[in-house]
Amino acid sequence: ERPPSYMSAIAEQYCAAALEFQRLASPAGMMAALHMYERALTINKFDAEALGGAALTRILMADFQYDRPRELLEAARNHAEAALLQRPDCVDALLALSKIRLDYFWDFRGALSLAHRALAIDSTNRVAAFMCPWILVLSSRFAEAIDFIDGLPPAVASLNVIVTCRATATLFSGEYDRGRAQLEAASNRWPEYWFSRTFLGLAFLLTGQLKDALEMFDEVRHSAFDPLVDRQVNARYFAEGYALYARFRCGDVKAAQAGLERLARLGESQYVPATIFALAEIGRSNYEEARRFIR
Repeated sequence: ERPPSYMSAIAEQYCAAALEFQRLASPAGMMAALHMYERALTINKFDAEALGGAALTRILMADFQYDRPRELLEAARNHAEAALLQRPDCVDALLALSKIRLDYFWDFRGALSLAHRALAIDSTNRVAAFMCPWILVLSSRFAEAIDFIDGLPPAVASLNVIVTCRATATLFSGEYDRGRAQLEAASNRWPEYWFSRTFLGLAFLLTGQLKDALEMFDEVRHSAFDPLVDRQVNARYFAEGYALYARFRCGDVKAAQAGLERLARLGESQYVPATIFALAEIGRSNYEEARRFIR
């Protein structure tokens, strides 16, 4: 049974509130968004907007490493598929399934197809605009990623996440100096855009500037992040992992070990992504232990 019209209006208000919380890109904002979408689903369990929104919220929580990715991806898959049964053009559901194909199944072709469908429906959607070239980057199709970004409308191509994606594609293609210069330009343009600065740290690593890389990673992981103002992914955990990797690589074992112990203590009271510990183990060439954390 469908709810009466006045109840549908309440469900719409829940979804609108959920979207605002989701845009905060903080753990508390994501949890609040998920709660709002679930409230909407208690009114109408067939609401495509609520189903798709709940799926995408879980995907973002997994992407930002706010909780265990596997459980989030599995729950998101059910909601996304249910949303598409109700409305095949639900962009949030398509993007959620794209990330599931990418991160859960490692199906790059399927993920790219879904992201293309989402962008065809909404050409201004920044998540879709990012996902398409990012999947190409992860597939080592760097030139295609750059060409794709260059073909986007200027208003979309100039977004900080898209500019960073293009610079990262250049970096990973092997043009280390050029990629670093582009990431430096992006970081200067958006000084507190931590996603860009984290990849700038990677660029310093790849160009042999270990001291500069550590300074950049430390700057990000010690940053005063305010999601209510910045509305961006919290990159501090990513920077923690790369800082540990770099310290082990340069032989600063004492500082790296102290960082690992601090994170292990923190992990007793809150979720700490296993990615951090995997990067640390890779840094000291302990690959079997790194694989355990990755699994």
